[in-house]
Amino acid sequence: MHRPVCITYDSTCDLTPQLLERFRIRTIPLTIQSGERVFPDDGSYTSAELYDGYRRDGTLPKTSAISPEEFRGFFSAILDEGFDVVHIDISSDLSCTCQNAVMAAQELADKYAAAGMRVEVDRSNNTIGYKIRAAQQEKIPYMLVVGGKEVASGTVSVRSRKGEVTNDVPAEEFMLNALREIASKAR
Repeated sequence: MHRPVCITYDSTCDLTPQLLERFRIRTIPLTIQSGERVFPDDGSYTSAELYDGYRRDGTLPKTSAISPEEFRGFFSAILDEGFDVVHIDISSDLSCTCQNAVMAAQELADKYAAAGMRVEVDRSNNTIGYKIRAAQQEKIPYMLVVGGKEVASGTVSVRSRKGEVTNDVPAEEFMLNALREIASKAR
């Protein structure tokens, strides 16, 4: 039985808001340090602010990788909602973020295997657009998307295979309904 897939990516991918909304993609941000200021790479800053910091401090902004612990928490929350995860990451040649995601994914895959869940990190050299289309073509029954608004409210947006979209569904309610549906089909 196929489980719904949630596409995730790290903030270096710089996808447009339209793509994030269309495919209900969830983001895990890297951390940026600009002078003394440390903040998540979540778009809550402008390029002008980074340039101002450089002119003021004389140091270029730096990023730090997402830790395996942060990935475990991020992936676990999505798996607990009943999704499989397809994660798109920055190249392993450029950052240890990819290796940290792989470590966390493997730990979670081992943990959730007994429950029939899987975590998949696509380490291929395909473009992000290709990876998103490939994940969408899996013809999964449901895809859940959680952005900042949903995280804050504990809800999910649900897209069915038929294209129906339901927003603001309590995450626990969806998970219970999905488990009931799975159990009814197993009979």
